[in-house]
Amino acid sequence: MNYTQKTLIDILNASIHKKKVNIQLYNEINWDEMLKLSVEHNVTSLVYYGLKNSNLIENIPSDIINDFKK
Repeated sequence: MNYTQKTLIDILNASIHKKKVNIQLYNEINWDEMLKLSVEHNVTSLVYYGLKNSNLIENIPSDIINDFKK
């Protein structure tokens, strides 16, 4: 399991439990892969919710955030 996959699980876990996820290595995340995995597993809304309530929403490119909103 790579860092992006682990982070996806952490984000989903935080979303489900309505907690704030704290991700330290946001520059290690492959956002294209995270979006692809989220779409494949039909969890983009949960990922968006988790990102919106995270410490890194300001650091994520706006086009990526918009893709998760869709």
